[in-house]
Amino acid sequence: MLRSTVLRRSLLALFCLALLPVTQAAEPAHKPSNKWRLVVDGTARSAGDVSFRVTPNGGAPIEVSIKVPANHGENAIAKDLRDAFREKLPKKAFHIERDDGEDVLLKKRMGQPDFLVELVSSTVENTSFKLKRE
Repeated sequence: MLRSTVLRRSLLALFCLALLPVTQAAEPAHKPSNKWRLVVDGTARSAGDVSFRVTPNGGAPIEVSIKVPANHGENAIAKDLRDAFREKLPKKAFHIERDDGEDVLLKKRMGQPDFLVELVSSTVENTSFKLKRE
């Protein structure tokens, strides 16, 4: 009796573990939002490139990249990113600003679709880029 109970519990645990990746895979990694906060953290130890992709719902993706010089601080990197987003994204669809020096806010304008922001790549050492839906 004890042996069959242990066997049943083991089989149930294996069944639940087998289902876990299926349910996790069904959820998208990111969901579009009407506003994103990009947090820049750290001073660049090396020169490098940073690339982001902005994809409006139902629209084509837009690549935004900057070159970061060595020893560039987080506030200066955020300013460069803000300027690059303003240059590449349509003004009628997006409002871009800096907040707290090291944050970049990307907001959709009234009547525009929600959008997704993704970090594509970064070769800058000692600097992290965190994306937060707001």
